[in-house]
Amino acid sequence: GSGVFGCNEFSLFSERKMLLGPGPSGDVISTIAIDGPMATSRNNTYDFMRAWKQVIKLDLFRHHHWTVKLDPDSVFLAHKLRPLLSSHNVDVEKEKVYFRNCKKWKSIQGPLEILSRAAAQTFFESLDHCKGQHDIMPHGEDWFVGHCMDFLEFTDLEDWGLLADAYCSGLDEKAPCKQGMAAYHPFKTVERYMECLEDTA
Repeated sequence: GSGVFGCNEFSLFSERKMLLGPGPSGDVISTIAIDGPMATSRNNTYDFMRAWKQVIKLDLFRHHHWTVKLDPDSVFLAHKLRPLLSSHNVDVEKEKVYFRNCKKWKSIQGPLEILSRAAAQTFFESLDHCKGQHDIMPHGEDWFVGHCMDFLEFTDLEDWGLLADAYCSGLDEKAPCKQGMAAYHPFKTVERYMECLEDTA
């Protein structure tokens, strides 16, 4: 499957529980409510705190080598990501690793956030600690994530082959998705999303 449906396990979050229909296995897929709407402004960290609490409650991240957070308007290819991650030879049990995926800003961009198991465990355990760092709260979620992980002294790896993001590279949103990336962003309509997915085939 494409998107999160190509992962070993996945969860979908929305402001209220929604039934989406049958998934790749045939089971009906529903979202997990985060109890309130997401902000339309860039300062959405407090909203993500509600989502992360649900992630902690589910506790799935402890059972997998990598945790990946995706935006819904990202075209994501799990089969492309797996060999890219393997090439870095990370000891996911011991090394607290996250990836910077935007060469222009040397940053982690929100459409694709990747944490090793050791990093995910410490990150979710330390949310309140990072929340107390007032200089990183009044910004967007990806700013918070990157600065929180730097505050926690995680290892940051740079891989510019993970994400093609128009907000980072300035790439035309109508450009074909043929760069061999694991994810492409953003696609605000079903038509453009499907065109990008077809380009990757």
